[in-house]
Amino acid sequence: MRAVCTACTALCMAAASVALSSDLAVFNLIGFSENGRYLAWEQYGVQDGSGFPYCTVHLVDLEESSTVGKFNVLHDEPIDYDPEDFRPQIEEFDRYLNPRENEYRFWEEYARDDTRRKASPLMDSLGIIPGNEGRLCVHHPLTDLSDFDRIEFVTGMLSPAFEAGPRFRLVLEELKADTVEDLYWISPPKMLRLSLIWGQDTLTLADDVRGEERELAYGYGVRDVVTYRDRYVVVVLFRWVPGFEGPDVRYRVVTGRLPRFESNWWYSNTG
Repeated sequence: MRAVCTACTALCMAAASVALSSDLAVFNLIGFSENGRYLAWEQYGVQDGSGFPYCTVHLVDLEESSTVGKFNVLHDEPIDYDPEDFRPQIEEFDRYLNPRENEYRFWEEYARDDTRRKASPLMDSLGIIPGNEGRLCVHHPLTDLSDFDRIEFVTGMLSPAFEAGPRFRLVLEELKADTVEDLYWISPPKMLRLSLIWGQDTLTLADDVRGEERELAYGYGVRDVVTYRDRYVVVVLFRWVPGFEGPDVRYRVVTGRLPRFESNWWYSNTG
């Protein structure tokens, strides 16, 4: 994991000599369905270069580890509204921010609301409950610059001396991808292999080498590990990808079904 962090840090430093800005998307886990089978998450922000607000909502089937819905909104030109018509709302949005950032945040929320309206019918049909966020077991925001040689977690703690269930270890590997003839790639792209290990057992959560579809990136980093009633595990990954003025940050969500352990009965029955 330390090699991953070092490589991504070096990439960002190199990109800084090319450009002084980039697009750092914001991640938000919207919620799970009551039974945990379906998940909704979003990433949103303001595009580097164009300044257009965008949002994408992903709906995931955790049993199949597949996307069942994806909704995109990009408010670009030509647009069907006059931004000046929103000036009073923009000025009142957040008085604690400087005017430029306040306007960015306003249009981000505008794009989010628009995307959520489009996704809501399918979210409702899948029983997804906004705010039903599961249990956060690991969290590393972009501001955390620590080196992580390994990520270990349990799904819950019954007391300081008693862990609920086994210890899990998350192993992230970056694999060299085939040559990509694209000038936007300022360094060789990489593929992902992500494994979950407990005891003598291993569950492969993602393997881009074997998969039909690959999400290439300059590098990956673990942001969150979330579990839902000890049935499912959700790993949220940073992805450094080509952008208009250097690398941008996007997200990838990898899911899997956790093994059932009798020692987890308390947490399994209390959510």
